[in-house]
Amino acid sequence: SSRRAGGLSIVADQDQPYRFAVGAADGHAFSAPSASGNLVWGPTPGNNAWSHADVLTGTSGTLRASNRYATTETGERIHDVGHSSVWWSFDAPAAGWYRFWIDETGLPFTLSAYRPSDAVAAAGQLEMIASNQTELADGIVVILYAERAGDRIVVRVGTHGDAEGGEFTLRWEETDAPIWLRYAGRTAERYATQNDEGEAVEAANFRLLALDASGGALYAASDAGLAVFERDADRGTLEFEQLLPFVVDTERGDTGQPVLWWDALRERLLAFGGCSVRSYVPIAGEVTKLEDGGDVAVAGDPDCAYGDRRVFGDPSGKFVYLVELRSNIQAFSVGDDGALTHVQTQHSWFQDAAISKAGGHVYGVDGGSLRVLAGDSDTGELSEVASVGVSGDYQAVAVSGDDSLVFMVGRQGAAVVDVGDPEAPSLLRTLEELPQEETWRRPNCVFVAARTGHPAVDAFCRNGSAYALAWRPDTGELVLTDHVADWRVNRYNDLVPPFRDIVGFAASPDGLHAYAATPDHGILVFERGPVVAEDDHGDVRGTATPVASFPATRTGTLETVGDRDVFRLDLAAPGTLVARTTGSVDTFGTLTEADGTVVAADDDSGTGSNFAITADVKDGRHYIEVRAADGRQKGDYSLSVEFAPDGTVPDAPTGLAAAPGDGEARLSWTAGADGGSPVIRHEYRIRPDGGSYGSWQRIPG
Repeated sequence: SSRRAGGLSIVADQDQPYRFAVGAADGHAFSAPSASGNLVWGPTPGNNAWSHADVLTGTSGTLRASNRYATTETGERIHDVGHSSVWWSFDAPAAGWYRFWIDETGLPFTLSAYRPSDAVAAAGQLEMIASNQTELADGIVVILYAERAGDRIVVRVGTHGDAEGGEFTLRWEETDAPIWLRYAGRTAERYATQNDEGEAVEAANFRLLALDASGGALYAASDAGLAVFERDADRGTLEFEQLLPFVVDTERGDTGQPVLWWDALRERLLAFGGCSVRSYVPIAGEVTKLEDGGDVAVAGDPDCAYGDRRVFGDPSGKFVYLVELRSNIQAFSVGDDGALTHVQTQHSWFQDAAISKAGGHVYGVDGGSLRVLAGDSDTGELSEVASVGVSGDYQAVAVSGDDSLVFMVGRQGAAVVDVGDPEAPSLLRTLEELPQEETWRRPNCVFVAARTGHPAVDAFCRNGSAYALAWRPDTGELVLTDHVADWRVNRYNDLVPPFRDIVGFAASPDGLHAYAATPDHGILVFERGPVVAEDDHGDVRGTATPVASFPATRTGTLETVGDRDVFRLDLAAPGTLVARTTGSVDTFGTLTEADGTVVAADDDSGTGSNFAITADVKDGRHYIEVRAADGRQKGDYSLSVEFAPDGTVPDAPTGLAAAPGDGEARLSWTAGADGGSPVIRHEYRIRPDGGSYGSWQRIPG
């Protein structure tokens, strides 16, 4: 080995003498007058090569290991993941997210993960899919997703720089989906088409954006008019469909750069173009095929409906609000005929504003404060009811899905405010600075969108960065969970194109994608990670729903594809446990001990396609997991759990008799003494003449 802090490995024979020579490395043989060091030797670990990786089993676990005396293979990637590598193979027990981490955060260990394939023959050919070097999480952590049970992941631990390997603790567990962003592609910069006169025109220089309520179409204002795109809900991709010219009357003050808003109640797109409002309506109900619906009547004295920053409506559909940057919020009522009536102009130095999901309150940010405005349910007029000062220059605001939090982002940092009581807002936390690829250029975040099912937002900024931010109520922290920068390769090995001149933004109503319009690079698409529905029961053991007494019944819903509900049982004694579901969902049940050891699992032993488990269990903590058998079905179910502690076996019933009837049999018996172990149910089964017994059926009562 000629490496400065290198080593070498040999296959040594027992009792065979070996001699080692140590000298100065290349480039130092004649320049250093003397040198000293330590020669260290020892046996390489058994999992020194990825082809001899040890196996990790179970949904969670812990092990102690060492990479001291470990080496690297020829061609193995080490520049960012370190030397002295040791390897493990992990086959995911079920589809979902998994977290791996090392306890010894103060030591120079690295953690990375790879996706193997049959074609890979050497470590240097492995595809790296995650590394703690690319994660923003504190500690030595990687988070991975398994699409299906049995997906194989290879985990590697190495050591940085000149440091020697050593002992460490590796842990793994199931975890919730991370709050990440991913650049997923973009549209073309321009689209050639023809106008109604057959003349060639180009849709280009896309600016302000809007989506219809279903998320099936995205609308973009461009130099040539209104561009209509069909949106793929799964991938987020956009396909150009149509270009409609804008009607611009400069004499009445039209700007030719309208702000767009989808009126969901009336199924129309409104374009606020300075001093006019124009509607575009779907043809035969197709949101990707629009026709000009003409001017919308505007009554009152709005002094032109500018709204150059943002337009949003009250959930009732009765009111619409227009935010003009560094100026005001205009309120309009919407009549039964769709006409607008100006009812108020709320003057202030507003940078942005957003309405609560339930309606009734508008939150406006004017740089260093958040102002709470209550809406009159009859007129739509806004009146200030509270405010809270926040140090910093904030330019964009978003309200969390449950209306309890307001997030603000701006030129340099971020903040989160508790608005559970809108009339008594309180600042929870600020993040003074967001990371910058260029220290001289502030983030200047001008667009922000709340996540679905998480107290989190995604912010898009004019320094070419997008940030994912989350509020952690358990620790009281506002944390950065992801950072995507243009002209950089992200964690998925995608090169992100420039978006530092972002001029338009929209987030899909399903929460899956965000769209950023740029002058020269089309409309960029960002995946916002898997949507987490408001979950009735936790998906992993750490967030399991406790079941404290027996017998017990819990209702649940598998809200999304891949959803799992976990229940925690604390048993004071060993005994017999019975768990089963009823309902229309084809359920699969798993009973585990506290360390993840599977006690029993079942698919269809219950009624219909429901699971039913009967198992002898130890005392202590256990978990029951309910999921769809195919991993995709959604719907409601009811879980019943019964437990009988070990004790004297109850006496058998006596006097059993069966009286025939019209297509039925009436059973009667005398219950035996319970012997200190209460009888929790009676069951029966039937055997036709010459046939075999059917499954046990529970007797009601």
